[in-house]
Amino acid sequence: MKKRIISAFAALLMLFSVLALAVSADNGQLKLSKPGRITAGSTFTLTMKLAGIDTAVAEQGIVSVSFDLAYDHSLIETSTDTLGGTGFDGWEATGNVSSSACTFMVCDFEGKNPLKKADDLTLTLVFTVPASAAGQDVVIEAQNVSIVYGDDLESIDLTGVPVDFTVAKKSDVSTTVDGITYLVDDDTASVASVANKSISDLVIPASISYNGKTLKVTSVEGGAFADLSAVKTAYIPCTVTAVPSDAFDGNAAVTLKGCKNSAAYKFAMEQGFEWAEDTTGYTEKVIRESTCTIQGASQLACPNCGAKTGSEKTLPLADHKYGEWVVTKEATNDEDGSRERVCSVCGAKDTEVIHRLDCKHENKKDVIVKEATCAEVGSKNVVCADCGKVLEENIEVPKTAHTFGEWVVTKEATVKDKGTREHTCTVCGTKETEEIDKLGCKHVNTTNGHKDPTCTADGYDSTTCKDCGKLISYTKIPARHTAGPEETKDATCTADGYVIQKCTACGEILKNEVTPKLGHEFGEWQVIVPATTTSEGVQSHTCSRCGQVENEMIEKLTPTEESKEESVPAIESSDAEDSKASAPSQAEEQSGSGNKTIFFIIGAVVILLTVGYIVIMAINKKKNY
Repeated sequence: MKKRIISAFAALLMLFSVLALAVSADNGQLKLSKPGRITAGSTFTLTMKLAGIDTAVAEQGIVSVSFDLAYDHSLIETSTDTLGGTGFDGWEATGNVSSSACTFMVCDFEGKNPLKKADDLTLTLVFTVPASAAGQDVVIEAQNVSIVYGDDLESIDLTGVPVDFTVAKKSDVSTTVDGITYLVDDDTASVASVANKSISDLVIPASISYNGKTLKVTSVEGGAFADLSAVKTAYIPCTVTAVPSDAFDGNAAVTLKGCKNSAAYKFAMEQGFEWAEDTTGYTEKVIRESTCTIQGASQLACPNCGAKTGSEKTLPLADHKYGEWVVTKEATNDEDGSRERVCSVCGAKDTEVIHRLDCKHENKKDVIVKEATCAEVGSKNVVCADCGKVLEENIEVPKTAHTFGEWVVTKEATVKDKGTREHTCTVCGTKETEEIDKLGCKHVNTTNGHKDPTCTADGYDSTTCKDCGKLISYTKIPARHTAGPEETKDATCTADGYVIQKCTACGEILKNEVTPKLGHEFGEWQVIVPATTTSEGVQSHTCSRCGQVENEMIEKLTPTEESKEESVPAIESSDAEDSKASAPSQAEEQSGSGNKTIFFIIGAVVILLTVGYIVIMAINKKKNY
């Protein structure tokens, strides 16, 4: 009996609490919000706003707001000095921090400046998170919330909307992936900033790769997107559990996209941002299995959180769930038998003939056990079409082809670049992408190119389309040397001649023709000094081209030769005359001897002159070469 009374009393208390909570909820709320990621050893700002206040109440003027904040003081700390906000200009904000709760009052003791619009009041309170709070779960709850309004100072109670979060480990490690900078720890990443300030469509991934690990993107730092003035749409995945109120500070024109079950959706609704559900990457998930009598259904679902969206898609009826075969008539060698099985769901019966026992299983057929799809293989049995005996079991049936939807252009083709398009399998979500050819170009706008050839490299003349970049014409100008003037030297009797021509650009010899030396053209020999029996003679001849004189010695004459030269034909005379001729006088002999001496002296002088001339010509020849 005593237990029943206590139980009844507890039930009444619970009912009273629920009713009180419902009444308070109808009066309005004090909503608490915080930045998305709170790390150990940092500070964060708690924002408090009135919401859902009856317009008639607000129009009478809100005079004061009071509330208590309950939280674990060992995990986070605050001071009344950090209380601030907007919308209570001229009011007085007071607070009292104790070890169990914080009591705050925002009021106007003199009745000045009553608040006419509840949503004009925003309160802020700065908390400090010690390093020891890393990994701890924190809950901040507003309690005993009430407002005083109107000239009669009436009071109503409001509901406090709490916030909860887990204090992240302080991360000094950052990494940049695809232009987005993240703060990373062991398993998660937080979006810190975006490098491309002119980006218009921002997409935050659900995970990133870092040092060989996959880190889930779970939070956004305060002000992470505040400087992206050009951004129009921002996709934030549902892996992000909270978006700070100042994430897009200064840019309210952004349309947020993502899963409707995400913190981004909650943020958009609270902060007044446009919202568009994005089902990119969603796949069909079975939400109700089909049976043999009732069709099931599937629905698009988020791959990260499983949240479903869109209309249901009806699935085909499932196969019957038959039990074991039961023989209803035994087969014999002369007569067929029969067997049946019953569906455990609907009671439908399946009957088969059991053929005579002497069946040779010549007629076979395939019986599908599991239908193949584009996502997984099926299976089949091979049975005898006559007797129904299973001959082969669980033979794999290959996957079927994908069932693709319509093509969707993902990048338009231009005359310069190819485009792309993709279509998605309606069964498994597989995407297939293909290129779209460049648009046809008529090559109206062209530009001409030219490069002069060099001695070793070809040049060219070309024409290229400015629009599509196609090379329309190309003419090669072969490499060539630039010939300079010819340098010539005529051949002489003793030296070769030549013709040389060089390239004026690189100095390479283009022509080098050699004319062999001509050799001397000497005239007849001329005796300079006749030879005698006592001395050699000298003879010379001269080159008709260069005047080169060449001398040659004449051997001495023998006495016989000399006498022959000097002899005079005999004249018929007397013996006396003959004796005179044969025996010259002493005076004649002396005269002949004197003549020989004179000839010797003249010959010696001529030889000396000739040798001197030869030496002088030799010296001149050396100078010429």
